[in-house]
Amino acid sequence: MANHVSYYIEFYKMNSKAKARMKYLLDNAEKQTDGDIAFGNLIALDVKQEDKDNYSWYLNNVGPKWCHIEDFDIDHLQGYSAWSAPIQGLETLLEDLSQYDPEMITTIQYEDEYALFVGQYTYQGSEIADGIEYEWDEIVEEIIAATDELEEGDYNYETSEWINEEKQEIFWEVQWEWVHDMQESVRESGIATCV
Repeated sequence: MANHVSYYIEFYKMNSKAKARMKYLLDNAEKQTDGDIAFGNLIALDVKQEDKDNYSWYLNNVGPKWCHIEDFDIDHLQGYSAWSAPIQGLETLLEDLSQYDPEMITTIQYEDEYALFVGQYTYQGSEIADGIEYEWDEIVEEIIAATDELEEGDYNYETSEWINEEKQEIFWEVQWEWVHDMQESVRESGIATCV
């Protein structure tokens, strides 16, 4: 079974023409589903459904093997995917929308359900303006450096084990707060770069 990756895409700054295009794309994708929208249906108007259901098409055009949008509006998309964030899908969507607003600003935040990786990127138009992704060992290293109760040597990177349960519990207590604080800090920095 695939790890779920949660993602949140925000269209921070988008003009009325790009908003109208986004509404059109969402309405079209919504017509093709009974529940969650498949990300592939949002970005591929001229592709047959049987092709979009193909594993290879999804990997090449969206990124993960599947990707659902659970909550959406003209200004945001929120959902989950398998094993990775829908970076290729977002970039395809931004190539479309940036034809209507080349200065639009978009952010994506994502995290693996076990925090094996987390990231945040900011786009201006269809180009990455700022961002970062941390993998597990980097997350552990950053949290140890930022947490007074943890120190170098508390975690064995070769065996992926903590020296004791107390240190592991401290890590788990601060992990998600650190992830979200990092994402928000990088998001604000990225937006400031674009504005």
